[in-house]
Order: sequence, then structure tokens, then C-alpha cells
Amino acid sequence: MKRLNKKAFTLIELLAVIIILGVLLLIAVPAVSRYIQESREDTYATNLSKFVDAVSPEVNSYNEPYTFATDEYLVVPIACLELERGDSSKSPFGPYVKTKSYVVVTRKENNGGFDYHVAALDETGFGSDLTEPDKVTISDLGDGNTITAISGNSTDGYSIDLSGKPGIKTGNTAKIALPGSCTLE
Repeated sequence: MKRLNKKAFTLIELLAVIIILGVLLLIAVPAVSRYIQESREDTYATNLSKFVDAVSPEVNSYNEPYTFATDEYLVVPIACLELERGDSSKSPFGPYVKTKSYVVVTRKENNGGFDYHVAALDETGFGSDLTEPDKVTISDLGDGNTITAISGNSTDGYSIDLSGKPGIKTGNTAKIALPGSCTLE
């Protein structure tokens, strides 16, 4: 009697391999998705500090239009910033809303420098409300976002109301900085 040369997989062995691969995919896909989301949020937070880095030298050197009085705060739209590296027009989730994404600069007490606050909202509804860049809390603001938009109804062409925001003294007025040919249209 001839002996069969058994070199093929049986149906049971193939089903076992398919089941094991399925279980591994069920574990791996959510982990990879979570990693991608966390990576995007980290990039978003890094971008907030880049916006401050772009504004800070201009404010500290008292360049126009970055000067402001002690009873004012300076609002610089993110769309007007030129970064050394990266794109100031979009977050890792989508393009920024030009009128709801800005850096706010306030004077520290006793003229001891400046504080920087960033608000950034993208078109997907992801963003941060007015926050200090080293204390970033990122959330999906959705339709009920609390960022106060820059609007086009003042004599300068734009106005903003940040009263009640952390780090902004009530009663201070805003100066909107639109360097160069920057517009928010």
C-alpha cells in the first residue's frame, strides 16, 4: 500500500489560523486608531506653542502692529502668522476657522512681560478655547463652542469680546493685529 505524502494544511488548521488572525486584528485596530488620535492631538498642542513663538518676538521688540497700551490686549489671528516651519492655516484635523483662531497677548502685572493665550478652532469642530499654551486642554468643541469670534463690525474692521475669559481682565479693550496684507475674509 502506498503512503500519501501529507504536505497540505487541513481545513481545521486553516480555520484556526483565520480565527487567530481575526482576534489579532480586533486587538490591533483600536490600538492603532487610538495612537493616531493621540498623535494628532500632540501635534495640535505643539502647533499652539508655535503660534506663540511666532508672536512673541514681534511683541517683545515692540514692532507695529504688535504694540498695545497697558489697558488693552492684543489679538493676533492665527491666519496672519508666519511660522518658521509648518502651516498656520490648518490643524491636523482640518483648516482653522480664521475668525475663531487667534493668539491673545496680555501684559503681566507690574509690567513684567507678557502672557500668551491661544484659541484655535478648526472646521471639524476640534479645538481649544482660550488657553495658555503650556496648560493646553483640548476638546471637541462642536456646535456649542465657547470661542468668541472676531467679527467685522468695528471701526478697525474687526472686533472681539473676550470678557470673562481666563487671564483677560474685564474692561480691557482689544487691539486686533493684522500684520501686512493679512485679512480674515
